[in-house]
Amino acid sequence: MKSNKVYESIIFLLNNIIKNERLKYFLIKNVEFRNNFLKQVNSLLTLEKDFEQDYQEIQWSTVFGKAIVKLTAEKIRLEKVENAEIDSIYAQYSEFISYVGKTYEVDHKDLLDQTGNLSQEVVLLNAKLSKEQVENFDKAENLKEESVQPEVEKVNPENITFGGGIGSNSNQGFNQQQFGQGPFGGPASGLPIHPMQNPYFYAFDRKNKYMPIMKMILAIISSIAAVLLIITMSLVVSFKAEMSNTEIDKIFGGLTESGKLYYQLPGRTSYQLVSIGSLPLSVSNQTMNWLSYVLYILPPLYLWLDINKKVRVNGKTVQPARTKYRVGTFTVVFLVVVYGIVIFTIYRYVSVGNFKSLWWSFFENMWKNLNGTALENKVSPEEFNLFWSKLTELNGSKFATVTSMAIVALVFIVITVVYGIGLLVINPRPDREKIMRANNEYQKAVMAAMQGQKYEMDPSLFEKDENES
Repeated sequence: MKSNKVYESIIFLLNNIIKNERLKYFLIKNVEFRNNFLKQVNSLLTLEKDFEQDYQEIQWSTVFGKAIVKLTAEKIRLEKVENAEIDSIYAQYSEFISYVGKTYEVDHKDLLDQTGNLSQEVVLLNAKLSKEQVENFDKAENLKEESVQPEVEKVNPENITFGGGIGSNSNQGFNQQQFGQGPFGGPASGLPIHPMQNPYFYAFDRKNKYMPIMKMILAIISSIAAVLLIITMSLVVSFKAEMSNTEIDKIFGGLTESGKLYYQLPGRTSYQLVSIGSLPLSVSNQTMNWLSYVLYILPPLYLWLDINKKVRVNGKTVQPARTKYRVGTFTVVFLVVVYGIVIFTIYRYVSVGNFKSLWWSFFENMWKNLNGTALENKVSPEEFNLFWSKLTELNGSKFATVTSMAIVALVFIVITVVYGIGLLVINPRPDREKIMRANNEYQKAVMAAMQGQKYEMDPSLFEKDENES
């Protein structure tokens, strides 16, 4: 299902609820229903932020957020769902339709109707219910409760079974034991779970049997890259390029302050007196940036978490096929982006020539003398070249150590980025046909459950239990 179609479907569903007087009453009275409604609004927000969706050039999460506030006079907070996928959003949308239809006895075609005028003005206009209308619904509900028999026939959850090649008992156990609550946090009410929530449902077009090993290789390479990167950046900041004031004064001659130069950016009036005999190799007086180091560690950490992601089913720990044979798209994209940017950072330190360019970009804004409040005698390229030759002569081992580490780190980072892009290319794609079959089977199971009947979903939809541990 395409993201724009899912977005439009949710909009019309919420609009049809807002148009329905009785459903508006339950939005006011029933907190659970209201929370479920807001989850769909959050899905709209997610589609807008992560998938750049809108309809009629309007972002409808704001419209329906205002509508529910106007209707209920309750404050709300909309939150984007992190790392959400289209299929999971659509699955929750389908479950919400079934939930509303069964709980409030509303025909599905009324909830899915996409005819009629739709505008934000109409939605906000419909988002009201008079005090008199609320009182009338209260009376009707009270009369209904009084007339209900003490014993009401309920749908037996045991009538809903799931096939899957691992035995109907195993899948049935997953359905009931793992999801004793309904998809919205309330009672299961006899409704089956959607196949997308079943760890044995694999909604992709192929399986690469080498993917687990390939993911492990990427995690190892990226971990090594992170360690080398942190070591290199630490050395760049902590190693000092040392030179005595006597040597400095001999090179630059006639300094106002022995061993010191004045640093001033173009167009600025302020300046800084810098002791150039003990600058870090990075040339700037920066400290270790721990936040950057955390950022370097996060990509491989996410990968390891993705590799070891498992769920509990019927007392057993299993790794779903969707985790085993795929790599998380967000995880790898995050890795490629972070390390792709880092390539430009680390490249500055892979050779003494690169260090020289880095230092000259600093020294070309240096002055030798201060006359009153005016700086005089800017450092010339010739003077800098003499200074640099002496500096590398005195600190050659430090520069050699850092450049060697930077080269090795750069190699591992480039391999990580290229390898990550390769995994994205071969990553299995969603099997649209299978997802449609699953949606159809789910709708059949829901309809059967609502009629107190038994329906077994197509067993070929589900994988065999090959990942027990």
